[in-house]
Order: sequence, then structure tokens, then C-alpha cells
Amino acid sequence: PDRGEGEFVVDALKGRPSPGPSLARATALELRTIAAADRVVCVSPADARLLRRAGVADPVVLGHVQAPHPNPPGFAARRGFVFIGSLAREGEPNIDSLDWFFGQAWDFLRALLPDAHVTIIGAVAPSIAERLTRPGVTVLGRLDEIGPALDAARVALAPTRFAAGLPHKVLETVARGLPSVVTPVLAGQMGWPDGTGYRVHDWHDPRGFAETLAHLHADAAAWTQVQRAGLAQVGRDED
Repeated sequence: PDRGEGEFVVDALKGRPSPGPSLARATALELRTIAAADRVVCVSPADARLLRRAGVADPVVLGHVQAPHPNPPGFAARRGFVFIGSLAREGEPNIDSLDWFFGQAWDFLRALLPDAHVTIIGAVAPSIAERLTRPGVTVLGRLDEIGPALDAARVALAPTRFAAGLPHKVLETVARGLPSVVTPVLAGQMGWPDGTGYRVHDWHDPRGFAETLAHLHADAAAWTQVQRAGLAQVGRDED
């Protein structure tokens, strides 16, 4: 059976042999479906650029608007890290990102912050929840209302290594007044500079990623600056 493009990306990230023509066929099939449409609507300028390079004429960008939290909790009222995302099926970007984080960066973070705690929110398959659970990690699963959990956390983490579209979870955390640490792929999709609601660090440097998380969690002045810049950006986008 044909495989999704996400599975091909996971193979590449893990150093497995390139599927070659199979990936090319999957890409061609997706582009053929897109080409049959009268109008193509994207959720981000980054997606529009990719489609233009693939020969799609004049894709339209229709982004997401979110209101900034009017009075989010400050640095001192928060503690710990949070991750948001669906973890329902192997091969998805969120699962890959957490496998990388706990396999490559977690030990560095715990060395810097021995009491570091990560709360994971999102629909999760039982086998995946079991794999992720360890000292310092709480898997809450899907929540009907995530606002209180976001207001309690000090830093969100998004170690995504591949993705498409607009990272709604980053927009949601920034709008909530919760600074994040994200990878360049997500920052590129958001289109905001480093320090605007999030700090950016490449996943190729797991120690540096952990250090960025630890610094943002420990430095009240840096954290407040990132939070305020993000809320201001969300407000400008809403207008």
C-alpha cells in the first residue's frame, strides 16, 4: 500500500534509505489533486511559497486569527513545561517530536533543571502514553478545556522536526501569554522573528534546545519580554 509523505519524512530523519520513486509518486498524486481545483487556499505564506514553486498559480493565504489573553498570569505564578498536540497515531509529527525530545534533549534539560516537569496534553494512544511516561512527565491526554493548564505552565515546547500548514498550537500558546521554544520549521511557518512569543532553536542541537528551554524557564526578565512581544504581535494580527 502507498505510504503517506509523513512516513517518508520520518524515514529520512531516522537515516533510513530514501524511498525514491515512492515519495515522488506520493508527491505527484497530491499535486495532481491540488491542480484540479479552481482555487487553492493556504493557511500560511510558507505553504503558498511551496505551492508556487510546485507550479500552482496564485494560491490564496487565509490565516487564523486569535485574540490575545487580556490578563495572562505572570512568570512567578507559573511553573514547568507543557506540550500540546495529538499523539493518536505513529508517524505523526507530534510523536516524532517527542520521541526526539525525550531521546536527545530530556537528559540535558534534567541536568540543568533536576525538577523539570513536562505536562503532555492531547489525544494519545495508550501505547504511546506508556512510552512517554517517566519521572518528571505527566500525560493528561485530551482535555475539554486546556486554558487552566496553559496558564499554570511557564514554558511550552514544540520540538517539531517536520510539519505543514500553520502551527495552531504555537499561535494558541502565544495568544494565551505562554512563551514557547520552537524549532525553525515552526518559526518559519509562523513568520515571526525569534523572541516574538517564542524562542527558536534548531533540533539538530539538542543540548542547545534544552539550554534555551532552561533559560526561558529561569530568567524572569527574558520570559516577560518574550511574552509581551508575542501578545503584541497577536494583537496586531487580529487587527
